Amino acid sequence: MRRTIGIAVTCALIALSACGPSGPGKNQSADPNIPLGQLPDTVEPTHYRLDLTIDPDKPRFSGVVEIDVVLKKPAREIYLHGRELTVATVSARIANGTNVPGTYEQVDETGVVKLTFENELPKGKATLHLAYNALFETTPDALTSMSDNGEKYAWTQFEEISARRAFPGFDEPRFKTPFDIAITAPKVDSVVANTPPLKEEADGALKKTVFETTKPLPTYLVAMFVGPYDIEDGPTLPGVRSRPNAVAIRGITVKGKGDRSRYALTETPPLLRYLEEYFAAPFPYRKLDLITPPNFTAGGMENAGAITYTERGILLGDNSSIQQKRYFALLHAHEVSHQWFGDLVTAKWWDDIWLNEAFASWMGNKSAAAVWPSNEFSRETVRDALDVMDTDSLSTARAIRQPIKSTGDIFNAFDGLTYDKGAGVLAMFESYLGEDAFREGVRTHMRRFAHASANVHDFMESLAQGSGKPEVVSAFESFLNQPGVPLVRIKSTCSDRDLIVELSQSPFGAKKADDKRKWSIPVCIRDVTKGRYRACTMLTERTATLTAPQQCGATLTPNADGTGYYRFAMSSADWQKLAAQRTRLSPAEQLALLHSLRAAFRAGETDAKTYIAAIKAVESGNTWDTVALAHKLLLELRKELLAKNDLPTFEQTVRTWITPAFASTGLERKRSESPATTLLRAELVHGMVAVARDPGTLTQLAAKGATLLRTIAQGQPPEPIAPELVEAATWAAVYTGGEPIARDAIAAIKGSSDAQFRSLAIAALAAARDPAANQEIEEFIVSGALSVREQGTYMRNAFQDADRRAGAWEWLRRDFKRISASVPRDARSRLVSLTGNLCGDQSRAEIEWFFKPMIGDISGAPRVYANALETVDRCVAWRKTKGAELTAALRAP
Repeated sequence: MRRTIGIAVTCALIALSACGPSGPGKNQSADPNIPLGQLPDTVEPTHYRLDLTIDPDKPRFSGVVEIDVVLKKPAREIYLHGRELTVATVSARIANGTNVPGTYEQVDETGVVKLTFENELPKGKATLHLAYNALFETTPDALTSMSDNGEKYAWTQFEEISARRAFPGFDEPRFKTPFDIAITAPKVDSVVANTPPLKEEADGALKKTVFETTKPLPTYLVAMFVGPYDIEDGPTLPGVRSRPNAVAIRGITVKGKGDRSRYALTETPPLLRYLEEYFAAPFPYRKLDLITPPNFTAGGMENAGAITYTERGILLGDNSSIQQKRYFALLHAHEVSHQWFGDLVTAKWWDDIWLNEAFASWMGNKSAAAVWPSNEFSRETVRDALDVMDTDSLSTARAIRQPIKSTGDIFNAFDGLTYDKGAGVLAMFESYLGEDAFREGVRTHMRRFAHASANVHDFMESLAQGSGKPEVVSAFESFLNQPGVPLVRIKSTCSDRDLIVELSQSPFGAKKADDKRKWSIPVCIRDVTKGRYRACTMLTERTATLTAPQQCGATLTPNADGTGYYRFAMSSADWQKLAAQRTRLSPAEQLALLHSLRAAFRAGETDAKTYIAAIKAVESGNTWDTVALAHKLLLELRKELLAKNDLPTFEQTVRTWITPAFASTGLERKRSESPATTLLRAELVHGMVAVARDPGTLTQLAAKGATLLRTIAQGQPPEPIAPELVEAATWAAVYTGGEPIARDAIAAIKGSSDAQFRSLAIAALAAARDPAANQEIEEFIVSGALSVREQGTYMRNAFQDADRRAGAWEWLRRDFKRISASVPRDARSRLVSLTGNLCGDQSRAEIEWFFKPMIGDISGAPRVYANALETVDRCVAWRKTKGAELTAALRAP
């Protein structure tokens, strides 16, 4: 699943059925026999038969579930999962054909259920039979029924543990079984599940669709859809020797949008062929549907053979912006990669969810770079890993592989450490082992655990077997099982003509002198002046020494190719030498340089002059993503270190840095220019508008943006504008305009069904500065006109904006109940993370006053809350220690 930003809520402000002291499922008995983590291994499911009646226009759905199980010992009580289900009958059919009646009781608020039978069930095979009904969810989770343009649609989202709200079952990833699914629904509706339909049976106004038996699946990968969906047939992936059956590919959307899925459908076969070749394993399922249900909150969800996506992700065309095409490619590659890593081979328990998500992130980036080479994907994993190091360096950070002790820990497992650090560590060890050896380890894993579950030990054994290098296991585990970012210090001295390189490691940001953390780090260094020397070592101890023959005077980069998951430090003189040679660094190495230099500046190990000189060197024009990082770091300085009266000097200085490169690209796209040039232009425009606030560029872009918003608001064809400039143009229009422009933006959002435009325009609303405009915008955000994902887009951008965050924080506290009312219950822990963007002297006290009383009632919130407080503390300390120094450096000639 591609992660997204959730929104938190609390019992103190919203009346939730499971929150009150006597709410359904509240565990009142404190019975030590109730399994609050993993279910006992005494009962194993082997097959499900789901027979559901789903009418999206009704408030409830119903079903009959049969589960074939094997009892490893006699039992009168069986524990499984079900949450807020009304169960009418329970029985167990044992091997001799006898039906044993039973009762159903939800004994814990997370959905643990106890079945109690009149007589003890014998050891061996049995079939559990449960008839039940339940309310549809009205937020996008579990089995939900939602409206879109006046039509009702039902659809499922079961990860992490929401399948238990749709049917009783063993809702853990280790239990993989075949499913027989039958759905009775209105005859006029489309009905879709994980497999192709076998037959349809009409019954008056209803029809019953019976689907082919699935391959073994965990409950969270089961998917069902009912409603007036458009179904667009796409290309068919022809059969091959390892997969004789062809794979049908379809696009499934809300009514009226089916044709918008054609681009994604056309682009899917080459991706499937690449992944089949990489894994040396055929696509595991009978068909592949790309589905965009209404109000889908995540980026994507890897349901086997029935992947769900946000509309912005896959509804696009040939004329869409390069940014949207890149978003599609990365999202699509991530989810399709999951069909092997996650679906074909599944983690046994949530502590190994990184085996799914880190691999899908790494493999998705890798396959996108291979399938769409012109779209600049080769540095995605490096960039994401560098970005997550701030979170990983917090004292409250968790390890990639974190023990799961509570339901909240499950939800916390889906964060940047799992996805981005995990992917970065995989890339680092792929680089160390070599691509071929690493791939053979992955292929070995696919063969060993196809249609089964595996844990980290299984994977490490596969990697050791396939690569032929078992020594890599302990090094890999040093990054998996402990939190933190290694800091590699490099010191070089000359001995005659040789260069003696001293390496040392320590935990970055460690607060205790006796911090015992140590990693086995693949460190590669190279000379950037002559380009002929390169050396790699596994830094397993605190210190190590390398000798570079005949390299005295060389300028070294301590993270060759940028693939090492570590920060590096060096003397100020060496920082300056390396920054001066930035044109000799690869783009990935430049990204690593800027991130490490920023960390050194924040830690007080280098000065502001050196830091901003390096940013300036990159800002003068390079690859689009190095320029994007420079802009990000400049916006950070604006937001966290500079006072209001420092901004004119800051903006004028940055303008002088950007202008030469901006003059060479201009605003207008050249004929037949490369995607890299288009992306660079977009970043330079962003720099001039959002960072430097250049009056001329703001005026020019604002006029384009205002015209675009006004024509869409009036229901007219949009004014032509280069698609890569829409984001900057709408931002400039809202930033420079007042209430009238804000109203046009709101009307344009309401009138548009284009998910990409809506997302950009909603993000632009956070640029409003007029108090009356902000009041109108805030009312619009909670009006019900936006999806949950779109609400999150606005909130995230408002809190990240230095000028808007104080007002957004005040609004959040004032209107918390309405803001959070539409959010899924199990996605309510992350709103608090937005407060990590605050940086005032009173911010910690305000966050504690508002959130501390409710943290215990929100799943997964305690860790997010601790991360936010520590992030705020670091920001305040940075401003106090480095703010004046930065101001002086900017004012220096």
